[in-house]
Amino acid sequence: MNPADRGKLPEGGATGPISDVEGVLLCAGVGKRLGALTADRPKALVPVAGRPVLNYHLTAWQEVGIRRAVLVTGHLREQVEEYVGDGARFGLEVDYAFQPERRGTGDALRAARGSVRTPWLLVGYADVFFGEGVSLWRRLVADRRPKIVGARVPNAGSYGRLLVDHEGSGGHLLGIQEKDRLPTPGLVNAGAYLLPHRVLELTESIAPSPRGEFELTDAVTAWIAEGGEVEVVPTPSWVDIGTPEHLETASRMARESSNPPSGVPGSPRPARDHDE
Repeated sequence: MNPADRGKLPEGGATGPISDVEGVLLCAGVGKRLGALTADRPKALVPVAGRPVLNYHLTAWQEVGIRRAVLVTGHLREQVEEYVGDGARFGLEVDYAFQPERRGTGDALRAARGSVRTPWLLVGYADVFFGEGVSLWRRLVADRRPKIVGARVPNAGSYGRLLVDHEGSGGHLLGIQEKDRLPTPGLVNAGAYLLPHRVLELTESIAPSPRGEFELTDAVTAWIAEGGEVEVVPTPSWVDIGTPEHLETASRMARESSNPPSGVPGSPRPARDHDE
């Protein structure tokens, strides 16, 4: 099969159970900048408006039709496994993969390779929050074209800067520049993807980045080099919860959300019911 055609597999529906996509949630983060909040718990369990941040992802995935997920754990992994269990409370079948050392997102995804059974992966970083909630994930699984979510920020140099043919709906990824530290605005990697299984295979051959980590984004750009295309899905409402200030922003976004997951265990109440 032509590499470019691998992104054009028959489309699956996003209104019922999805059989050809599994979720992979990267939950091995430590969260050093969050201080006391992560002194005795993993970053994936830090509360956002009263709910562990990973809860938002799992409940949204169930609502868009995902039925099986692999959680990649590391630091204090037993707490994540105790909280999520077998996934039944979320309406999911959950399996676990272990990343013994924090060697980057590419290494984390590589740890899940033996557990993923489907030709497509819905990949998320557990320590980010999307104000769009379910609607963002629904856009990712609406068809079987590889996608990466991008968010425009004033200081793109602190993140993975996305190089695109044009910004806005329908743009395609040309490359990714990891944390160039330039304090300029730009579109950044927001930590959510729909990827073909081939990208998972490519994590086995990527080299360490200049900062000594195996980057998932390098596997994505390797897929592009093979002829694949990756659509950039813009989101207007995203935050990395890595600092107390960003965590407060995420909590405010959660309280103000008008589109919370519905009918799912652990779902938040509508924003009007929250105490400010």
